[in-house]
Amino acid sequence: MTPDDTRARPDPDTPARPDGQRPARGPEGGASARQGTGAGEAGSAEGGAPADGVPGPAGGGGGDDPAPGRPAPCGGSGAHNDARGVRGESVVRPRGGGDDDPAPGRPASYGGSGAPDDARGGRPGGRPAPPHPGAAGVGGPGRPGAEALARLACTRSAPGDVALLLDGAHSRRLVLLKSLLTRLERRPDAVPADVRERFEAHWRLLERAEAQHPRAVRDTLGYPSVGTWLTRALTAPDGDALARCLGHLGPLAAAAALRAGGRFALDLPAPGGRLVLPATGLVETGAPVLRLTAHGRGAHLTSGGRRTGPVLLRLPGRVLGAGAGWRGLRRLPGSAACLDDLDPYRAPAEGVGSAALLAASPAETGGEPWGRRWRGALALLRAVDRARAAEVTALLRCVVPLARPAAASGGTGPKVSATFRAAPGAVFATLPGTAADLAEVLVHETQHSKLSVLHDLLPLHGAGPREAYRVAWRPDPRPFAGVLQGTYAHLALADFWARAALRRPLPAAARRGAGTRRDSYLQQVAEALPILLESAELTAAGREFVTGMHRHLAALARSGERPVAIGAMSPFGDVR
Repeated sequence: MTPDDTRARPDPDTPARPDGQRPARGPEGGASARQGTGAGEAGSAEGGAPADGVPGPAGGGGGDDPAPGRPAPCGGSGAHNDARGVRGESVVRPRGGGDDDPAPGRPASYGGSGAPDDARGGRPGGRPAPPHPGAAGVGGPGRPGAEALARLACTRSAPGDVALLLDGAHSRRLVLLKSLLTRLERRPDAVPADVRERFEAHWRLLERAEAQHPRAVRDTLGYPSVGTWLTRALTAPDGDALARCLGHLGPLAAAAALRAGGRFALDLPAPGGRLVLPATGLVETGAPVLRLTAHGRGAHLTSGGRRTGPVLLRLPGRVLGAGAGWRGLRRLPGSAACLDDLDPYRAPAEGVGSAALLAASPAETGGEPWGRRWRGALALLRAVDRARAAEVTALLRCVVPLARPAAASGGTGPKVSATFRAAPGAVFATLPGTAADLAEVLVHETQHSKLSVLHDLLPLHGAGPREAYRVAWRPDPRPFAGVLQGTYAHLALADFWARAALRRPLPAAARRGAGTRRDSYLQQVAEALPILLESAELTAAGREFVTGMHRHLAALARSGERPVAIGAMSPFGDVR
């Protein structure tokens, strides 16, 4: 990325709002709505490199095997664990228990309109969050142990750590899904009776699919757009808005049941004549309602009793379509991830970033070289750091292209990328200028997803949303959570470019550019870490984590070409 490459990353280093979206970042670059300022996006690693400015790996090949816990490819069903494997959790409707004492596995209902607590870590049901754990919280049930925490503090991960993070994201997804059911059980008048009946029929199909093939259901529920849909449904007011959201459970249950196998027939809404099956693809027939009938290894659609649209094929591990009206998600080469320009819930309705960029349509993405950029980025990641590449491909489910502003159709608009806590596993981005830029986006945004899930599993701090801290990559004051998120993501970029600067297979010009980026990120992290180290907001586990970040910075600084001041007192004190 060149110094004048302007980025406007919406702000994943800022605590999320109740809808799961992080407030947009301005035009200054940094954590997740990055808009370069030169200081944070220095140098270019493109010199002498082939396609997209990125050299390919010297040895080639390898690195394609999924890490433990890696989801199946688009349309697949290869999620790693039984859906009941996370502390006994299952999507199956919980039974028994009173309103004030939820049954095991059943969350207490959300209050009011059913919106979840603030996404900064509040617990559903209106109950206060448990006290922040001390050191004893490390290594508890469903939490990372001391060794895993140390690895994660260095922005690294082992296959077991990735599996733990995926389990944590799945646990939160089940809590939100069950909370939606609980809302309807406790507020039966929230939607008309016929809407509720359809919802319950769709839920029963999901139950049956889980009983038959739990892994298929887990994989489908783990798709990022499902999280965006759930947060929108949980925050929707009673009435028509909620009813529209509830209708999407039908396509979701159908997508899961298609993967699970077995026979079923289901009437599904197709707004605008389009039926989207999450993590699978789009059926376009023009009919407002479609009946999906699945049997054996296939499924067909009818409207008004007559066959219409494509035929769906249930192959091992995936569902494909054949015939007019079918458009499947495009798989990104060499990975299990998809380019999602189809799902209606793929991005927040209000847009992404300060420019409120909307998700790009297939017409907008068809002419853009996403596949070529992706191949170059993945080649660079694997050439520089195969473990980092494996982490990215294990945690990433989809890339959601963002539409450029109309005034920037010539390619001069801001480069935007984002991550949302509601949709871990998704990276939202405008088309990066080079494959090196996309590699940086993937590393950066993956850290935000990792840290958000880790904080859910093991609270690292108890800070509120007050914006009181200054950091090098932003001109505006940041909340404590934003400082932690941004510092962590920049530390990972410093690590990545430090390794790139030492990789002999890369051209000399590319190594020099990598060294420039490394030194820039090292300096930014060195300036921000004292804010974290001096803070009383950290839990015992959080202090251990930040101390590990500090040690890793010191190790990386020894590889830099310029001295980096580490551990100096923050010029602003603990709070400004």
